Amino acid sequence: MIRYFVFIIASFFLLSPPALSDERARNGKCYVAIGYANDRSQVSEMATNSFINSDYFELFERKDKKVYLTLGKIDEKLFKKLQAENKTYDFGCSQGKGYEKRFGLNADFQMVAGNKKFLDTEAQFLSVVASIEIEKKRIIDAEIEKQVQARVEKLEKKRKEEEAAEAERQRLADLEKQRKAKEAAEAESQRLAELEKQRKAEEAAEKEKQRLAEIEQKRKAEEAEEKEKQRLARIAVDKEKASKLGFNSVDDMNFAIAAGFEDANSYNAVANELNQAYEDSGLAKKEWLIVLNKLGGTALLDKFRLYQSGVAWPSIAEDLYKVAANIPKLLLKCNSKHGYYIIAHLFTEKPYTADFLYVRKGQSYARGEFYNVLGTQVVLFDTSYAYPDFKFNVGYTPGLKYKNWKASVNRNSGSFNVSYMNSNPTYRPDVKGSEEFWSANSSYSCTSWDDVERYKNLKSDYIKFNKAEAVRKKEKAEAEAKAKLESRKF
Repeated sequence: MIRYFVFIIASFFLLSPPALSDERARNGKCYVAIGYANDRSQVSEMATNSFINSDYFELFERKDKKVYLTLGKIDEKLFKKLQAENKTYDFGCSQGKGYEKRFGLNADFQMVAGNKKFLDTEAQFLSVVASIEIEKKRIIDAEIEKQVQARVEKLEKKRKEEEAAEAERQRLADLEKQRKAKEAAEAESQRLAELEKQRKAEEAAEKEKQRLAEIEQKRKAEEAEEKEKQRLARIAVDKEKASKLGFNSVDDMNFAIAAGFEDANSYNAVANELNQAYEDSGLAKKEWLIVLNKLGGTALLDKFRLYQSGVAWPSIAEDLYKVAANIPKLLLKCNSKHGYYIIAHLFTEKPYTADFLYVRKGQSYARGEFYNVLGTQVVLFDTSYAYPDFKFNVGYTPGLKYKNWKASVNRNSGSFNVSYMNSNPTYRPDVKGSEEFWSANSSYSCTSWDDVERYKNLKSDYIKFNKAEAVRKKEKAEAEAKAKLESRKF
């Protein structure tokens, strides 16, 4: 029984068509393959262009009618050695899988019946491919000769053209010399005339300048005199008003009005204490009036009494002034390649707040609604400032959802970082790997900034712009609604 099965299996391998017709290389051999042609009609041209003698070819046709051009079998190790030495050109080492019919080439590179070819040594292989280098050298020599001849002709032509060009250049140079001489004489005549004209104009301008300067000086003197009259008149009026209202001085009256006292009696009752608070605060009179107007006299006195026994009052008064005048406690400028952020910390009393104003590169204002945030909470840590409620004005991008906002300033590195997640408009729940949200982040390099006026102007402009935009949008909506009504037929 065992012999029967062995016989069947051996018969299968020996008599199957691939085993009988496949000319593949074995025992460590391979075919030196130049390439293949899609059919027999392309073989002659391909073989001729290889620069190899027709006697050296061993061709194989596969079942798909492709014809593979080889130089015969070679030891695979020998081929790899030659390949490592860059002697195999772009030839391959094929096992010959699917090679069925063997052919050769006649002297005219036409397919004929062929014999097996063997390249047993390196010398044999090099002798077969030697014609490639010979033909390449012949082509290169012919091309060099052709280029040399063309260059000689080109140089001769160039020499003649240069001689003609030089003669023409000399002729034009003579003409140009004559023209420039005439032009120079005319220009000198005009220059002298212009100088005289300019001298007279400058003389007249200087006289006019002196006349206008005298007029301006007189105007400024009259204006200064008028302002002084008005100032003295205002002082007189203020003194008379303060006296009638029962105040001891104009300063007392101004302090009382700014502090919200209704009459002189209520102010005079605390005037000495309020004046003491002013003198101890270290603030200028203008700054003190701003604080009084913002807090009121009663609230201000309460704070003064709270800190009166200590040395903290000047510092507290300065902070109160900064809050009243909208001056930030900490001001940062954070730069990126697209623009910069102004971060203003307004913390004097909890909850601490901060403003974020973004100015794009090339702009002088902060009007990008998406990036500006006012009055968001600040949390102070040892090494950072965090903004737990920070988020961009997300209404700027309709249809997108946002979450996981994080914003902080690192007090050691001076960097401001913002990260968040926004919805993916191409998200498909039925597609594996499709993400519903994308992560985004931005980083800015921050430094301390002292341009408070710039910050206040940016903030004021942003608030005014938003109010104007709100009015514009409202008017536009009303106009569209009105136009829709008027367009109805009944």
